[in-house]
Amino acid sequence: MKGIHSSLICMLALLSFQSAPGRAAEPANPATNSRARAILSELESLPKRSEKRLISGQFAGFGTAASLKACEEAFQKTGHWPALIGLDYAEFRTGGLDHAVVNRLAIDYARKGGLVTISAHLYNPANPRGGGLRDKGVELETLLTPGHETHVRWMHELDILAAGLAELQDAGVLWRPFHEVNGDWFWWGGKKPETFIRVWRHMFEYFTKMLSRK
Repeated sequence: MKGIHSSLICMLALLSFQSAPGRAAEPANPATNSRARAILSELESLPKRSEKRLISGQFAGFGTAASLKACEEAFQKTGHWPALIGLDYAEFRTGGLDHAVVNRLAIDYARKGGLVTISAHLYNPANPRGGGLRDKGVELETLLTPGHETHVRWMHELDILAAGLAELQDAGVLWRPFHEVNGDWFWWGGKKPETFIRVWRHMFEYFTKMLSRK
């Protein structure tokens, strides 16, 4: 599988190297293409504006249940489409991930000019039964420990995510992993910052570099 490195923007890349005054931020991934760089530049410019500094959005659902119904209702009432929509790969029916419907909606919305964020209520790789979104006591170190069963399941989960995100290479979407990390209600949340940073960076490196070598 090719690395995810064209116009898919990892949020780690958005929080990129500090730019000098008057210069655009440089993405963390140098392979980022013009579409992604344009989105990054647009987001970076928002705080500097005197007006229209906010982007309004609408969450559009999870997995196979995702839908643009709420966006359509907003358009019917206001004459405007949400500038940004959020979609999530979680398929709560199975305790896993499903990207088919989400990607179709994401590509369609992006082609029409909208911004799209993709998140995932990740299943817990330390739980052999699947699911486990709100499991407690997960040791994040085991995700990065080769040979550990949690690491094996985590790498499988990353491959599922990568397969979905690879389809969005030309769409210019925002990948938003590990949401609400400051809280402790999801298995990845409320952990030691230094450990979480390692897990975050490992995901970024795996998606953008290691997969391209396979």
